[in-house]
Amino acid sequence: MPLRVEIITPEGELLDIEDATHVLLPGASGQIGILPGHSPLASSLQVGLIHIDRQAEKSELLATSGGFLEVNSDHIMVLAETAERAEEIDVDRARRALKRAKERIHRTEETERAELEASIARANTRLRAADRL
Repeated sequence: MPLRVEIITPEGELLDIEDATHVLLPGASGQIGILPGHSPLASSLQVGLIHIDRQAEKSELLATSGGFLEVNSDHIMVLAETAERAEEIDVDRARRALKRAKERIHRTEETERAELEASIARANTRLRAADRL
């Protein structure tokens, strides 16, 4: 039996598919692989890529900035802070965001550094997703 995968962001439902065969997510303590029949699981997610293998050799690749994951047998629910399909990423915008953050990080106070490091991680993740298409 295939997996149902739902990905929801604050803007609404981004993805709802019912034919996933394998899902790989960026868990808080490393990559999490989910196959049909997986035992129940809840985890936070970090910045990274979500890979969804689907039946008929299709696949989905998304960039996320973190969130939460819940697995119940053959149903995966992702509540993402942000998530973008790789084919929808504006590469030029991501490159500009990365450049701005890298320029500012050297001139910031310690308190702002964590926010800029998170911006760099998000931009790098978006570019990695877009590059894999």
